Amino acid sequence: MTTLVVGLGAYVAGGLVRSPFADAARDAAQSPWTTTAVAERDFVVSTANAKGSLSLGGTLQIPVPVTSEARAVVTARGVEPGASLVPGGMVAAVSGRPLFGLVLEIPMYRDLEPGMTGPDVEAVQRSLADLGLYRGRIDGEYGPGTSVAVAALYARAAQEAPAKVPYVNAEPAPATPQQDAAADETDEQDHRRRRQPVGRGAHPLARRPRPCDRPDRGYHRHPAPGDPGRPYGTRHGDPRRLTGGARACFPTRVRSDLGRDVPAEAGVRRGGAGARDGRLTARRTGPAAVGHPWRVSRPVVRRDLADLPAYVPGARSPVGAAAFKLSSNENPYPPLPAVVAAIMDAAEDVNRYPDMFATELTEAIGASLGVDPAGVVVGTGSVAVLGHVLTAFCEPGDEVVVPWRSFEAYPIAVALAGAVGVRVPVGEDGRLDLVAMAAAVTERTRVVLVCTPNNPTGPAVRADELEEFLVAVPEHVLVVLDEAYVEFVRDADAADGLATFAANPNVVLLRTFSKAYGLAGLRVGYAVARPRLAAGIRLASTPFGVSHLAQHAALASLRARDQLLARVDAIVAERTRMLAGLRGQGWTVPDSEANFVWLALGDHATTFAERCARAGVVVRPFAGDGVRVSVGEPEATDILLEVAADWLR
Repeated sequence: MTTLVVGLGAYVAGGLVRSPFADAARDAAQSPWTTTAVAERDFVVSTANAKGSLSLGGTLQIPVPVTSEARAVVTARGVEPGASLVPGGMVAAVSGRPLFGLVLEIPMYRDLEPGMTGPDVEAVQRSLADLGLYRGRIDGEYGPGTSVAVAALYARAAQEAPAKVPYVNAEPAPATPQQDAAADETDEQDHRRRRQPVGRGAHPLARRPRPCDRPDRGYHRHPAPGDPGRPYGTRHGDPRRLTGGARACFPTRVRSDLGRDVPAEAGVRRGGAGARDGRLTARRTGPAAVGHPWRVSRPVVRRDLADLPAYVPGARSPVGAAAFKLSSNENPYPPLPAVVAAIMDAAEDVNRYPDMFATELTEAIGASLGVDPAGVVVGTGSVAVLGHVLTAFCEPGDEVVVPWRSFEAYPIAVALAGAVGVRVPVGEDGRLDLVAMAAAVTERTRVVLVCTPNNPTGPAVRADELEEFLVAVPEHVLVVLDEAYVEFVRDADAADGLATFAANPNVVLLRTFSKAYGLAGLRVGYAVARPRLAAGIRLASTPFGVSHLAQHAALASLRARDQLLARVDAIVAERTRMLAGLRGQGWTVPDSEANFVWLALGDHATTFAERCARAGVVVRPFAGDGVRVSVGEPEATDILLEVAADWLR
C-alpha cells in the first residue's frame, strides 16, 4: 500500500509543477505565419505545322469614266505598289482625273453632282465627316456644304477640283404648243375666278405687279397649277401676258445653292406662299424638278465662297500610331510650368468675358518691342489679324499682291475681304521676288503681303532688297511683313522688321505666339502699326477675340521669354543638323530661317510624304510643288534623314 501511495503522489506532483517560462509562453499571443507555394499560369497550346504557298487571290478593277476622245492613261500615282490605302488619300490620277479612296457604307453606282440626293450622297457625307472635311448635317443632299467638303478633299491632295455642275440646265427646253395652249386656258380661268378689286381680303395672286421699266429684265407669267412641266421664265424681248392681263418685271436669273446665276425656271412665283417680303423665290414643282433639282427658297452661300481654296491643316498621326508630327510647324516643347500655372489660374474666371482690347497684353507687347501700345492689335492668331487688316484697308475689287507659293491662308483671307489676289511666283531658290512683286503693283493695289521667312520655302527677306522694294512701292499701299517665324532667324543680312516699321509709315508687322512661344492651341497673334492704322484694324476685329486663358498665357510667356528663346536656340541647332544631313545626302535645300525645311519634290511630294508616314514621321506635302518638314525632336530628324537617304538610292 505504501508503495502505491508514494507513486501516486509523485504523479500528482509532477503534473502540478510547471516552469514559469512555460506559463509565459502559453499566455503570450502567437504570431501568425505565412505559407507560400509556387503557382504557374499557362496555356495549353496545340501546334500543327503545315506547308503551303501564298499567292495573290485577285485584283480590284477600278473603272474610270473618260470621254470618248480621251484615253485612260495613268497620269499620276498616289501610292506606291504594296502600300496601304489611307481613307481620303489619292490612289492615282487617270487622264488627269484623280481617284480617291473613301470608306463607304454602300458602293458608288453613279457620278454625283451638286443637287443630287440619295443614300450614296449620305454615304459620301459620312465618309467626308470622318475625315474632318464635312461638318454639316448628314441628310443625303448634295448641297453647298458637301461641295465645300469635296473641294477640301481635292485641295488636301493638292488637286484641282472639277468644275462645278450647275443645278439647272443653262437653257431649258422650250414649251410645246400644247403646253402653251393649256397654260393660256388656265390663265383665263384664273383671271375670271379672281377678278375682284385689289385690296384687303383680295386673293394674293390678284395683286397686279407693276409694269416692267427695266430693260435688263424679262416678263414672266404666274405658273399654271396644272402644268408644272412648262418653263415659265422668258427672256427679255419675249413678253408674255400675266394673270389679270398686266405685265410685270421679274428677274430673269436667280441664284442657285452654289451661288451661280441660273435661269429663273421651274416655278417662279410672286406673292402667296412663294414670296418673302415681296421678293421672288423659286421652288421645285412636280415633274419639272426631275431635270432641275434646285431650290433657292433657302439661304444662299456667297458665290465667291464656293471658289475659295480650302485651307489644309497639317496631317495628324493616326490614333494609336507611334509617329512624330512634323507637318504643322509646331513647337515640339510643351508649355513652361509658369505658363501652365497661369492658364490654370485664369481658368477660374472663364465665366467672365475677357478684356476685349487685351489691355495688359498689348502694353506688355509694346514694352517688349519698344513700340507704342496703342499701335498693337491682338487677335485669334496672326491669320485672324491678317483678315482684320485686309477688311480694314480693302474695298471690293481692290488688289492684294501676294508671293506664291507662300502661306496658303493668304488667298482665303484676300477673297473673304472681297479683294482680288495677284500672285507673284517665288524664285527657284524659294526666295521672294520683290522686284516682280513691286512691278505687280497697280493703281488698284491696296496691300502687299511679304512673308519673311517665307512659309513653306524658308528663306528670309534681306534688308537691302526690302529697302529697295519699299522705295518702289507707293506710300499709300500698305506693306504687311508677316514675321510669324522671326524668332528663328539667324541670318545677319535678314531684314529687321521693327527697324523697317519705324522708318516706313505704311508698314504693318504681323507676329504670333504660336511658333516660338508654343501657344498654337490658344491662338494669339498681333499686329504692330501706327496708332491711326491700328485703330482701323481694331474696328474690324472680332469682339473678345482673344480668350482670357490665351491672354494670361501670352503674358506668362513674355515674362519667361529668356527660357523660351533658349528652346528656340535648340530648335535652330536641330534645323542646322537637318539641313546639313540632307545636303550631305545630295539634296538641294533652300536656306531656311524658320522652324522647317523645304524639299522641292514636285510631282513626287505626295509619294515622299507617304513614305515618311510609314516610317513614323508625318510631314506636309504640297502636291506638285514639294514637302515641308517641321523641325521637331532629334529622333524625328533621324527618321527623316533615313527616309531621305533611301529616297535617293
